[in-house]
Amino acid sequence: MVREIVRDVRKTTRYENIEVEYFDFSWKKQRKKLSGWTAQICQHEIDHLSGRII
Repeated sequence: MVREIVRDVRKTTRYENIEVEYFDFSWKKQRKKLSGWTAQICQHEIDHLSGRII
């Protein structure tokens, strides 16, 4: 298995407060406001789902 190592720093914007929409386990649309560390982690994971490595 070959792994690529990210060697540089990529500047990105992380918002302190966000609102996300998602589907729960019953496929009911939900909306939630996130702030602080939780908002930043959510943005980070959405970047991964979009194919971005930050």
